Amino acid sequence: VKKLAQKALNEEALYLLKNLEERLTFLTNDLLDRYRDSPPRDQKDYLRKTKDLIESNPFLLAINYISSDRRIRFVSPFERNKAVIGLKIEIAAPKEALEQAKSSLQPCLSRPFEIIQGESGYSLMIPYDRDKFFELVFKAESVFGNDSRFRLFKDLEMKISDQKFSVFHSPEFDNLSSDFFNLKVEGKGTLLNRTLQFKAVPPQELLEKTAYFWQSIATGSIFLCFVLLVIVILLQALEYQRT
Repeated sequence: VKKLAQKALNEEALYLLKNLEERLTFLTNDLLDRYRDSPPRDQKDYLRKTKDLIESNPFLLAINYISSDRRIRFVSPFERNKAVIGLKIEIAAPKEALEQAKSSLQPCLSRPFEIIQGESGYSLMIPYDRDKFFELVFKAESVFGNDSRFRLFKDLEMKISDQKFSVFHSPEFDNLSSDFFNLKVEGKGTLLNRTLQFKAVPPQELLEKTAYFWQSIATGSIFLCFVLLVIVILLQALEYQRT
């Protein structure tokens, strides 16, 4: 069972991170291509050019445009993000990612941080036109959760961490890892410039099937022992009658 769990975790980590990274890379290239000739003119123009990206990538909370003064100038979608227009990038995690993207001229994924109260997420800073940036913002739950489009085994109970920061926790992970501590497996993988750690236990269904299998083996063994005992008794009785 542990080997099956390790195999499932390895496949899950590879599938999840590979597909998410490919999607983020595609969005990066698409945004840069759309604004290759000139930057966004105004909020209306920005919404028009990014609407389809938001609609086809529902895991995204926002696609922001950051001007050279490090302030969020345009947002998409508008209603749920309009309050941040004009705010300067001051939160440590996205600010660090912005500076790294500026110096490397490469997209940089922030370390996880609290996006909204009680929910963690990431910011991908994409350098554009010397000192301007696009920013992709998404919740960890949206990409790592059981309902994520990037998941392979949606019933695999996992815990995912980025350094010491827990970014995703399956509802039953703690209970199952406590009850089946010896079956817990670990792994890791990379997402752009981040390294993530994975822990998992076998799905509840597999554990139940395994328990049923061993229970059946035990029941069968008891029955077999009983049959053999009866046979031995009968043979002894026959031998006694002959003598």
